[in-house]
Parts: sequence; C-alpha cells; structure tokens
Amino acid sequence: EAIRALNRAEVASSHADADAMVVTCRSLEYASIVGQASAVAQGESAELRPLAEPLANAAVVELRPLNAREVETYLLEATPDQQVGKWDPVRVALSDYPEGQLAQALSTPLMTAMARTAFSQTNRDPSDLLASSLTSRDGIEQYLLDQLVPSVYSEMPGPLGKSRWDTAKATSWYKFLARYLTLRRTRDLAWWDLGRLIPRRLYWMLLGLSAGLAGGIAFQILSGWQ
Repeated sequence: EAIRALNRAEVASSHADADAMVVTCRSLEYASIVGQASAVAQGESAELRPLAEPLANAAVVELRPLNAREVETYLLEATPDQQVGKWDPVRVALSDYPEGQLAQALSTPLMTAMARTAFSQTNRDPSDLLASSLTSRDGIEQYLLDQLVPSVYSEMPGPLGKSRWDTAKATSWYKFLARYLTLRRTRDLAWWDLGRLIPRRLYWMLLGLSAGLAGGIAFQILSGWQ
C-alpha cells in the first residue's frame, strides 16, 4: 500500500516540482515485495509472478559489505592521531583474516559505527575485540551493541568533569523501555504512550493530586482578588 501511494503521488506531480526522497528497505524484504517469487502449492511450481508493483522512476542502490581496508580507513580517520596506534592489533587481524569473524562483523556500516563509538572516540583499547571469548560474528556484534550505552553516556561530561548521566541507571531505563515495547510487540515508542507505563491506580492518584493542586491554587487566587 505504501508503494502504491508513492506511485500515485509520483504520477500526480510533475517532475519539475516533485520532491526527492530516499526510501530504505532491507535487501531480502525488498526482493520479497517487488521481486519475482515462485508460488508453490502442494509441491507443484506455479508461474513466476511479482508480489507487488515496483516504485516508479526510482534508482535502486544496494549497499555492499565493507571490506577490511574500508573499515580500517574509516576507524583510523575517526581516531585522534595520538591514539591511532591502539588499532594496530585489530588492523593485523583484519589484514591476516579478511574473511574472518571480526571482518564479517565489521562488514556492515552499523557495526563499524558501533566500533568507532566504543573505541575511536574513547580511551578504550580496541584489542578487546580480539578477546578469546569473541569467537563468532554474532558474539562480536552483540558485544559492540552492549558497549553502545556505556560509551555514549561516558562521553557526556557534566559539572566538575563527571559524567552528566549515570550509565547504570540509563541502561536500566533502556531495558525497561525495551521490555515494554516487547510486551506491546512493537518497535515504535511514542511519548504520548508513556503514561501507560504507570500502574493504573497510581496514574489516577497522580491525576487526582494534580487536579486538586491546580484547583486549590485557582481558589486561592480568586479568593485573593475578592
């Protein structure tokens, strides 16, 4: 339906005043929507047929995996000159094993960006990525994801040079929100839904106290005017 709506808008507007847009989608999902699929029923093949109409007048660009050289260049450029040397063990590993688990984990822009946040922009040692416990691509990716919140919040200095936010509390709240979204079976978090996180009894109690306080203040103001 979304693709059809975009196509209708494309037909309705002229090329002169049409707004440019970028539509992103995972490769497999895109192929399943606009590609050819074989309808198989009871073991018999059916004719190939499109699952949906393609996006009109659109150039399709597919991101390819990053190679070891591209990853190395990106991470070194994001690291202060005086700390570039700390990447040497990782550079050797990527060079010696360009198809290894570490190279595969860092082959996506997301994971390479995670590595930059965790190590290029901090004083931490990226040799942690070579730990004996990280033997699989999934393990390395999960490790980088686990480092995101601590890395980001440790870079938010507050008064007296201390971190403005408590990493442990931030992690706890993120887990709380993740459990809430999991229970609702959604990935969309809207601020107007946050009231549902409060137990119903407590919600009505706070609402009553707020209304009573507002009413009391209004009464005092009106009484003063009289």
